Amino acid sequence: APEKAGECKPGVCEDLPQAQLSIHEPDDAVGDAANAIIELSPQVSITPPSLEFRGRELCVPAVESVELINNSPIDDIAILSVSTDNVHFHPSLFESTSLPPGGRLTISIVFLPRHLGPVEGTLDIQTSVGGFLYVINAYGVPSPYRIAPFLNVSVFSGQRYTPPISIMNPYDSVLHVTEVHTSENFLHLTLPSHISADDPEA
Repeated sequence: APEKAGECKPGVCEDLPQAQLSIHEPDDAVGDAANAIIELSPQVSITPPSLEFRGRELCVPAVESVELINNSPIDDIAILSVSTDNVHFHPSLFESTSLPPGGRLTISIVFLPRHLGPVEGTLDIQTSVGGFLYVINAYGVPSPYRIAPFLNVSVFSGQRYTPPISIMNPYDSVLHVTEVHTSENFLHLTLPSHISADDPEA
């Protein structure tokens, strides 16, 4: 099935570095974070002002976080949903959360580069005081292992598609591949015919 933008399937997110949600009390603010805070509305602020993933390798997930702040001294704010419009970005697996007055909510975002070059997306944050859009920029660079994703492949029902996954060793020493697995039940992985599962070099 086609992957929908903004959708973070449990099987996918479990295999990526896990995106976490946590709520902090008002006094937990640290460093000079206030200098990088922007107001989305009188009730809600976010930091950093925008999110950027610089020079991330193809097929290697990277995680960055943003912090949502309830500016109200008396009212809770309900965070109803967090989604994106671009399949390169995966926000935290999310359930509706109540943010207390002055509280801060950390939202982790995974960037999984699918092609080389710039990528832009928008984080859509829906709350009880309105919806807010937050810009995400990223840049995909080549993998040193020459790994590339399989994209936009059309396969007829019942037909087998068996592309090899090739990995180049960029090092002077032996590269050991210790594990290969998939989160999808319609995908089946097999070792190359010339490598045994018992081979210590496999």
